[in-house]
Amino acid sequence: MKNYSVILFDLDGTLTDSGPGIMKGFEYAIQKMGDVVTDRAQLRRFIGPALEDSFGRVLGYSPEDTKKAIVFYREYYFDQGGVFENDVYPGIEELLTALKKAGKKLAVATSKNERGTRLVLEHFGLDKYFDVIATSNDTDRRTKANVIRYALSQCDTSKDNAIMVGDRHYDIGAANEIEMDSIGVIWGYGDRAELEAAGASFIVQRPEEVFDLVMGDSMAENKESDYPLSRMRNPFMEYNGIEICEVSPEHSVLKATLTENSRNPYGMVHGGMLYTMMDCVAGITARADNHNYVTQSVYVNYLSNIKDGDEIYAEGTVTKRGNTITIVHAIVRTADGKQLADGTIDMFRLPG
Repeated sequence: MKNYSVILFDLDGTLTDSGPGIMKGFEYAIQKMGDVVTDRAQLRRFIGPALEDSFGRVLGYSPEDTKKAIVFYREYYFDQGGVFENDVYPGIEELLTALKKAGKKLAVATSKNERGTRLVLEHFGLDKYFDVIATSNDTDRRTKANVIRYALSQCDTSKDNAIMVGDRHYDIGAANEIEMDSIGVIWGYGDRAELEAAGASFIVQRPEEVFDLVMGDSMAENKESDYPLSRMRNPFMEYNGIEICEVSPEHSVLKATLTENSRNPYGMVHGGMLYTMMDCVAGITARADNHNYVTQSVYVNYLSNIKDGDEIYAEGTVTKRGNTITIVHAIVRTADGKQLADGTIDMFRLPG
């Protein structure tokens, strides 16, 4: 495994959980432009790309309207404090500290503008870890690939000695454009399927895995599953539109695309769908230890419901793993974090 000397990090969704402020900024700008946000969950797609791409390419604004919308966005983001609706992901500071102690050169490579980037880094005290801060601008660094090229030049290194770390296909695609290795992280706003489709060189679940990988000791997942029993074909999940986002023996995530069959006569998510997702995520998490399990008991607490939105997520976390019984705490939530149900599932390990 290659020992990389320079590590480039995306900012939003990789170093910090900046989603709340970004999504509120877009909602504010869209409303100021006279449009209506009907599904707030859809605002997640704006975390990652440059503002010009989001307003122009995704929303279809004209160049003139795009400039106006960016002014409104920054009005909320900077003047109303959206930039600070943000948190550093757990384990990030420990990762950056370890990399610096190991003599690595670190850079931020983000499509965010310089003002916003420096405000975030300085606010959380992360700026001290980085040798280079490469941001987007309105001239030669409007694309993520050009931001990465600029970061490499400022680090005085070639793409062969560096690796890009990011959470969205924009990061991975830009690295691929210049034939550079990349690490996709699934604690941010992109899931495993997105990162695999984008062609990530490696995919990791936790910050500490980045350290092991760039030091040449890969504990990271590659595209071949380490959990075959968790990933074996499940027609029941396929019928219900449920797919795996991530798997580990400690924590797993599923995503369901909602259809008419997922909803009750009142248009809300059917209780059976919530139950099914919790049962499935418990089974996948339990079987990640490469043993077969069956459901022994399920306790579900229905908390809320929704009519809007196209996707919901289930998360399963092992709270106890014994010789015969594994206990999984499961939740079902919306894309923006609203919790719909939680519960406890006891999984019985089959002999053999």
